[in-house]
Amino acid sequence: MLFCYLCLLVLLPLRLIKCYTFDILFQDPNKALCDTINEIKEEFSDFIISLHDSSPLDLESLVAIHPEKYDTIVILSQSIGEHEADKVDSDTLIILLLLRKVIKSYDNLHIITQVLNSENEEIIIQTNLDDFIISNKLITMILAQLSEEKLMKTFYDDIFSEDGSEIYVKPATLYFDTFPQEISFADAIFCAQQRDEICLGIRKGDASKSLVNNFGITLNPAKDLKIELQTDDFLIVLSEDEL
Repeated sequence: MLFCYLCLLVLLPLRLIKCYTFDILFQDPNKALCDTINEIKEEFSDFIISLHDSSPLDLESLVAIHPEKYDTIVILSQSIGEHEADKVDSDTLIILLLLRKVIKSYDNLHIITQVLNSENEEIIIQTNLDDFIISNKLITMILAQLSEEKLMKTFYDDIFSEDGSEIYVKPATLYFDTFPQEISFADAIFCAQQRDEICLGIRKGDASKSLVNNFGITLNPAKDLKIELQTDDFLIVLSEDEL
C-alpha cells in the first residue's frame, strides 16, 4: 500500500506475511515526523513500519523500492497551506507518471491518490489509477449534507471511526459463483444482507475509467433496476470487514 504526502509514500508488500509491512518514503523528514512514526510503531507493534529519507519525485528512488512488488499504492497530497493546490496536484501527477514508467504491469497493483483541486480531475484520470479522492469536493459535499440533516453526523462518525463500519467496493465474485448474473438491485441488497452488509450501489468495471459514466458507479438505484454483473464488477457496501 502506498501513501504519498507529496514526498511521503507508504507501501504494503504483496507477499503474504504474518503482519503488515509499511515502507515510508519522505524527503528530509523532520524530528516531529520521526517522533510520530516511532509513536505509531510502539502503538501498533504488529506492524513493521520503516521510514526512509527519499523522494517519490525522484525516478531512481522509485526504482530502488521496486513498487511492482507491492499490492496497493496510496498517494496523499501535501498540505495546501504549504503550496498552491495546482502545484501539489502537479507533483502528484509526476509521481503517477513515474510509477507508470517504472511499473510494467498493473495486474496485481492498486493505486489510489488524493487530488486537491477538482478541476484537475480529468488530467489525473488519464494516468489509469484505480481510485482517487478529491479533497475539497468531498468536504464540500459532506458539509452540505450536514447542513440539511444533522443526523448524518452519526453516520459519518461511524464510517470514519476506527471501529465502525466502512464503505467498501467489493468484487461481485464474493457474492456470486457464475457470470454473467442478471439481477435486480433488490437482489443485490439481499445478497449483501446475507453477509451482514448494506448494499449502497453498483460499480461496473468496464466503466471504471470513464468520467462521463461516473467511473461506473451507480448509488441507490431503483430496487427494480435490472443489472447484469460480470466478474470485473463490484457491489458498493457498508460493512465492518474488507472481505
